[in-house]
Amino acid sequence: MDNEFFYRIFKKLLWLRIPLAFVTAIFVIVMGVFFKYLEMDFNNNAVKTSATIIAYNDYGYPILSYNVGEIEYKIYSRSQISNSQVGQNIEIKYHKNNPTYIETGENALFEISLWMIVLGVLGALFIALVFFKR
Repeated sequence: MDNEFFYRIFKKLLWLRIPLAFVTAIFVIVMGVFFKYLEMDFNNNAVKTSATIIAYNDYGYPILSYNVGEIEYKIYSRSQISNSQVGQNIEIKYHKNNPTYIETGENALFEISLWMIVLGVLGALFIALVFFKR
């Protein structure tokens, strides 16, 4: 096979770039809506409690210990806590239906959910205008 064969295939598939970009924009919108749903679900079902930092893992993330009812949980935090020491008590929120799902502060993933929705909509509109202008 020579380069001419691959060039002909590339030219035949070139029309797919706009539909694939549109599908990508729709995917970004769907993921933004999903992250926003997770944020709203967590905020509606969050319970505040106190946790104790019992250790740190190799990457500097604290291991937290807290009780929900009679059950003690030991969970790795997904975010670093500045100026904290082993044995220090901190306030956390956990999901009442899943006590292993905790937040020690603001989750950056949730903050970008609106940006994902806005940029996905703008991208989809731009691609649709380019596609239908032809």
